[in-house]
Amino acid sequence: GTKLTVYAEDGAKNKSKEVTVTVIDKTAPATPTASTVTTKSTSISGKAEKDATVYLYEGSKYVGKGLANQKGDYKINISKKKKNTILKLYAQDKAGNKSKERQIKVK
Repeated sequence: GTKLTVYAEDGAKNKSKEVTVTVIDKTAPATPTASTVTTKSTSISGKAEKDATVYLYEGSKYVGKGLANQKGDYKINISKKKKNTILKLYAQDKAGNKSKERQIKVK
């Protein structure tokens, strides 16, 4: 989102017309961390890129999401899950870049 002004200047200090360009974010966030999830857990928390949205799935079923704050902390409320259930989560930044998935096995 940063705006840059670009121009060329020759040896005689003649300056071209200025052009403004906007930096585009193409970098995926790091894979979010996640707390241990047990059969008694009612939330998952961890760290992700600040201001990223963390999405949680059980298989292909959407479970919930949480927004990482300025420190990168997020929390997603969940219903209790059965032992050995596999949950998947990933972070998506404001530019739409997605992190790799993290798998969580309910203990």
